[in-house]
Amino acid sequence: MRGAFGRWHRALRRRVLEPVLVGHGSFRETALNAFAKRGHLVYCRSSPIKKNATKWVSNLERRRRQDGLSVDGVKMAALYSVQYAGKTGVGVGAMYFGDGIIAGFDMYGGRYKGKYTESGGRIKGTVALSMPDGGELVTGQQVPAGTSINIQADWPADLGNGRALHLTVSGQAVAVTFNKMQDIP
Repeated sequence: MRGAFGRWHRALRRRVLEPVLVGHGSFRETALNAFAKRGHLVYCRSSPIKKNATKWVSNLERRRRQDGLSVDGVKMAALYSVQYAGKTGVGVGAMYFGDGIIAGFDMYGGRYKGKYTESGGRIKGTVALSMPDGGELVTGQQVPAGTSINIQADWPADLGNGRALHLTVSGQAVAVTFNKMQDIP
């Protein structure tokens, strides 16, 4: 029963959508452009369109690898896992980079909120690390509840691509490694 319903549903969708998508060039182009902006591959029976869509996707992937967080000037958002180490400990967390915004958290209850700009293959930003419950940082510093510490960052646009990057937290060195988990369209 399930297979018959699926075939009927696909046939109905094809009968309804195909005349609209194939019969009206401007609507078809609008739909393809909307899918292209989101980075989705569109399969079309018409070979020139299929060839152009495939070419566009391969160019997008090439540019995404070259530029790190941006593709043709459009900022790509992504979620990263973060591993960091200081003189008294290590930690892990997750961080979002996208549209000039940095947001994240770590295993010790730290919350990260900030902004960045990208130019010349570098990301420059300021992040506020807040510790709602207080505690000890990996630098060895004890902080009371509600503490907020500003951190300056100047990193390559690919965020090190898995290599350790260095920053200073309250005058102490911390090594940070970012690993991209997922692009976010």
